[in-house]
Amino acid sequence: MTGMILSVASGVLTALAFPKSDLGFLAWLGLVPFFIALFNAKRYNTAALYGLVFGSVYFFGVFLWVFSLSRWVGPWAYIGLIFLSLYQSLFIVLFSLAVLYSIKNFDKRISVLLVPLLWVFFEYLRCIGPFASAGALMGYTQHNNLPMIQIARWVKVYGVSFVVVMVNIVIASFIITKGKFKDNCVNVAFAGVVVCISLIYGTFELSRADRPVAGKAVKISVIQPSFDQAFKMNPANSFLMLDLMCKMSVPDRSESTDIIIWPETAVMNFPERVPGVMSRLSGTARAAGAYLITGAFSYEKGDLYNSVFCISPDGKITSRYDKEHLMPFGEYLPFRALLYPMLKGTGYFDQDQSPNHSPVSLQSGGCRIGTMICFESLFSGIAAERAKDADFLLTLTNDAWFGKSSAAQQHIIAGSFRAIENRKYFIQAANNRISAVIDPWGRVVARTSLWDRTKMDFVIYPDNASR
Repeated sequence: MTGMILSVASGVLTALAFPKSDLGFLAWLGLVPFFIALFNAKRYNTAALYGLVFGSVYFFGVFLWVFSLSRWVGPWAYIGLIFLSLYQSLFIVLFSLAVLYSIKNFDKRISVLLVPLLWVFFEYLRCIGPFASAGALMGYTQHNNLPMIQIARWVKVYGVSFVVVMVNIVIASFIITKGKFKDNCVNVAFAGVVVCISLIYGTFELSRADRPVAGKAVKISVIQPSFDQAFKMNPANSFLMLDLMCKMSVPDRSESTDIIIWPETAVMNFPERVPGVMSRLSGTARAAGAYLITGAFSYEKGDLYNSVFCISPDGKITSRYDKEHLMPFGEYLPFRALLYPMLKGTGYFDQDQSPNHSPVSLQSGGCRIGTMICFESLFSGIAAERAKDADFLLTLTNDAWFGKSSAAQQHIIAGSFRAIENRKYFIQAANNRISAVIDPWGRVVARTSLWDRTKMDFVIYPDNASR
């Protein structure tokens, strides 16, 4: 019973380390109760049970925002959250079994290295495959700890997770051995050295970030129209929204911009198929004398794509990005033959979107833009691929689906890591939640408030991103 209580306590503490609570300091000790329970487990089924309990509480708390989808799919949102939490917990169960095996077969003193490595390994496994979920990675809890997360440049977010878990295992070991110096001195010293090196490196990198800026300046305007999702989905409103965004995008005579960015599915039509839509987009780009980037849908050879279009100042489409990593149950329905008969009444699964496994960078004048849509920005591997030939990273999203939940906050914190990992500016354009500009060191340069209808103007310096 004690082990169960400790596992629940850890689940609650670690969940509170993520937004909305965003108590990142709790991550440094939140796993301690769970590790104490795990180290005292004698049998594998006991360790598995502790892992299941901890994981279920942990993921349920972090992914509580799934409840907000009940507005659209009713009670299926609650069922989805339960299954999502249980599925993600399976990785914690496997982690727990691996930890107990290592305790039984290896010197416990190497746990300071082995346990964090196992944690990171299973975090990585959660981020691959068709049902991958890159949320709730322990490293994300430190998004406000800028000196610490600079190591993500070399070890990605997983490296930050490693350090956080390592500190937890050292504290747990200290408690289990009742503070015996002989049993803990090496582990404490090792952890201390890793933390200190990380902080020293991070402080040095941030000092480099404050050097004078020079080089190519790119003026960008992000339009956040702030439409409620129900309003967006009403076909009668599609041109009303389009006309409003066009009006918001044309600068005054005293202003100028190079690139205007609209959010995901800002255009609820097919620009390549609906003349009235394309004429408005082309007219806006010409009037602004800028490249216009917008989310919209495209339809090709029977396939529906969630796309991003780039329109030149002369009103022509120069490039198009189609989303590669689709969200299961959001953009396509897995096991359609089995599930569609039950879910067809919701009206949200009539047609699957298609992935494009050969995505291209957007070409906007002299800028190459590494583009992602919605939760693609949570995946460090996807961002790294986009960043290879890009001047900056861009995510278009529509978090209006999730109301006032923590989804938008959990989404944007990944941006700091993607910026640091690739040492490039990261820009997020959202419909009505959080639009932001993050510099290559993870610092938020500009950010909108929730539900703001606004235009965010800023300047980035891509040439200086790799100083």
